[in-house]
Amino acid sequence: MTANIAVLLATAGVLAVALSVSAWLLLGRPSLRASGPWTASDSFDFAKVVLAIIGGIGAVVALVIAYRKQKLGENAERREESKVFAERFTKAAEQLGSDRAAVRLAAVYAFEKLAEDWHGGRQTCIDVLCAYLRMPYDPANHSVRRSKYETPR
Repeated sequence: MTANIAVLLATAGVLAVALSVSAWLLLGRPSLRASGPWTASDSFDFAKVVLAIIGGIGAVVALVIAYRKQKLGENAERREESKVFAERFTKAAEQLGSDRAAVRLAAVYAFEKLAEDWHGGRQTCIDVLCAYLRMPYDPANHSVRRSKYETPR
């Protein structure tokens, strides 16, 4: 974060110098020599310039901090969203393993809705549903056997 602030401050400094030189050139390159001895008015003008520079630096630092907070908030929101999708996936997968046909059917619909909502995990949901459809079926007692090595009930 300090590197970001340093880069932004350096960029702001270069930009300030470039704008100052451009303004000086556009004004016809006026003389920069002192017109007389240093006065209290000159000190006041100098203090205004210094305070403006410090305020600009503070504004750049505040913008960087606000940007970082925004990014951290967005990342936290993304992690929370991922967690919710993972919980929905786990719940649907548990339902898909149920012995009751109505619960398994609800799980299929839950996976369908999850695939619609979760773009990043859409293919995973489809893969799970396809794997479920490829599982062996035992028509004798209307149940899905969990593997080809499992004995019928």
